Amino acid sequence: MIYDINMTPIKELKNVRQRPEEGFRLWFANEYFDIIFWYDEEGGNLTGFQFCYGKPHAEKAFTWELGSQSHHYVKEARAQGTGILRGDAGALSLGVLKQLQSVRGELPVELSNFVIKKLVDAVQARQEAAATG
Repeated sequence: MIYDINMTPIKELKNVRQRPEEGFRLWFANEYFDIIFWYDEEGGNLTGFQFCYGKPHAEKAFTWELGSQSHHYVKEARAQGTGILRGDAGALSLGVLKQLQSVRGELPVELSNFVIKKLVDAVQARQEAAATG
């Protein structure tokens, strides 16, 4: 996969729609990445995140929540303006993590480090599972 060296830094999206029954969300994005964080409430505990990459043509999403994680392809649902998660997207590329680090921008260091740790853990777990077959 070729990464765009001219990619713009990640910025925090303002005015993210909040639904009180769903906790609180923070959203960071650029032309290649979307990273959405879920909290139990504003200023509360982090309960999950979704790391989307490969926009706009080959998007994949890694979702981490307390106790679970998944990695899917994203199929755009044009009528709804959202993506639909489909199928196992396979192993995550460590190159994506390097790209994330290089364009971190407004993404706070502690959140960036948390995402990267969870992604590296997922890569290692998949490698270990493949080795034990």
